[in-house]
Amino acid sequence: MNKATFKSYLSATRYIQAAVCFLPLGVSLCHFHSSLIPPFGNSALFIVPGGCILVGLASILPWLSRTYGAALSVTLASLALLLLLMFVYVGLAERLIVGVEWPAQNTVLYASVGTVRTDFANRTFAGKTDSYMLAQEGVTDESVNELWTPESVSLARSKLFFSYFGLFCLFNACIGSFSQAKELRETRV
Repeated sequence: MNKATFKSYLSATRYIQAAVCFLPLGVSLCHFHSSLIPPFGNSALFIVPGGCILVGLASILPWLSRTYGAALSVTLASLALLLLLMFVYVGLAERLIVGVEWPAQNTVLYASVGTVRTDFANRTFAGKTDSYMLAQEGVTDESVNELWTPESVSLARSKLFFSYFGLFCLFNACIGSFSQAKELRETRV
């Protein structure tokens, strides 16, 4: 591979990493389906940009590898962790993100919920599903904190945050370390 082609490849890699970094912010601003970004409630305004900063920092770290072996190790480790974290996130999202059909608007609204119901929820909605409770009470943060303990809601949203943005961090680390390994192999030969 000649130098011009290689520099073009590295430039494209950095553009991909930048796009991955800002993807959650764009998805959040466009209010897409919750599988693309978990609902963080009223604090999403602060959480999503903070997550994008973490993803941006993760995209820088792989470029610090100085040997081909180190870069390749980071690539393989981040790929393995990425696959593991993908399963973790899907499991958490299935349990902690609840959709409620809203026929008046012909849409589905999503909320992230906790794991421990309040006494009010246990008395009023004994045996009912999370979706039913939210349909009756609403999908606001106040309703969620009325139905689930605030501690369990905070913990659930923290788990969603770290697993979701961890996926993007690991993906960026994988891309960057693979490119760094390729660069180190090319310069070594």
